[in-house]
Amino acid sequence: SRYLRDFAAALSHEFKTPLAGIRGGIELLEDHGGTMTTAERAGFLANMAIDADRLTRLVSRLMELAQADMRPADPEARADLFAILARIADAQRGPGFELEVFVPGNLPRLAIDPAGLETVLTTLVENSRQAGASALVIDAAHADGTVRIRLRDNGPGIPAADRERVFDPFFTSKRADGGTGLGLPIARSLLENGRGWLELEDSEGGASFVLGVPVAPDAAIG
Repeated sequence: SRYLRDFAAALSHEFKTPLAGIRGGIELLEDHGGTMTTAERAGFLANMAIDADRLTRLVSRLMELAQADMRPADPEARADLFAILARIADAQRGPGFELEVFVPGNLPRLAIDPAGLETVLTTLVENSRQAGASALVIDAAHADGTVRIRLRDNGPGIPAADRERVFDPFFTSKRADGGTGLGLPIARSLLENGRGWLELEDSEGGASFVLGVPVAPDAAIG
């Protein structure tokens, strides 16, 4: 009940600001639209469109979070980590962003939905880029029935005051750039539904996230 209360309060706050902006814009146009210049009207409409876009992103991400929380794990799901990381590296590498992958060739298949795992890893890689990192290293190791995947970047890192909140819904330092603060909660939910986990590690520089995914019981090596 405490979680629902806190979530509802945060959700109300996130929706209140853009809704107030849209309502204020409508009232101004209704009361003074006839005396405004074309440029003034266009400015108010542009601000209302920005607020509407934020609401749309919030609704879309909330649906993704709900689906991640409620999606039942598929016991037959199998994921090839090497193939997933190869696709992500091809898509994310570019000028100003170096991505290195160190994954053993004999890793077993993972007991998780491939699309869900790719979503999680893509979210973490994109977060590194958006935080200003120029290099990211991804490595993986298998031990005790779990594959641990670590992502370490050379960005500014996460301030100590924010470390306890990075997985809280709606917490974001990129609000002005359209961030919703739901990417990491969705990623954690996707993993937890597959009996996996996601944590933020202590690091001397940059940010370091580590996730664990169970190995499929019938996994073939390679």
